[in-house]
Amino acid sequence: MHIISVFSTDGVFTYISPTVTPLLGYLPEEVIGKPSAAFNHPDEIMQLVEFRGLSYIERDSVRFIGRVRHKNGEYRLYETTSEYVRDESGEIVQTICIGRDITGLRQAEGR
Repeated sequence: MHIISVFSTDGVFTYISPTVTPLLGYLPEEVIGKPSAAFNHPDEIMQLVEFRGLSYIERDSVRFIGRVRHKNGEYRLYETTSEYVRDESGEIVQTICIGRDITGLRQAEGR
């Protein structure tokens, strides 16, 4: 099962799929309108900012692994692929993400 999400240019959720409830415990309305950083591990927020930074601006997609906070307070490891949607001038207007929980996989690998 995956979570699909859409972010505005300033990193605020504009959409999140209903699968957020069984996977992370939140209702979609608890997430929409909030910044994505509010759900990421504090140690990884700068990494996420870098993904939105100039070094990646020319790419149309990026993949990263990071910790996402479950509603119960624990962190789950997610692999997320982000696709940038651009306007006619090439400016990013939104980001569409697909994330999957890889916590169990990493534990099984001993990482």
